[in-house]
Amino acid sequence: MGNIQQREELHRTIWAMADGLRGQAGGWEFKAYVLGTLFYRFISENLTTSTSCRLMLAWKALIMQP
Repeated sequence: MGNIQQREELHRTIWAMADGLRGQAGGWEFKAYVLGTLFYRFISENLTTSTSCRLMLAWKALIMQP
């Protein structure tokens, strides 16, 4: 029973923190901001991974040349 109570308390705390962070912005505005930020992070991480792989392949090709 304590686990359920802890989970509910955590849920309330997280929502209170989100409401405080959101401030005066409406729910839709905040949602658009958060989703935009998550999308930017996703693109950034994928671009970094892709670039790193390409650089590694180019380096290997350069090393393997006779």
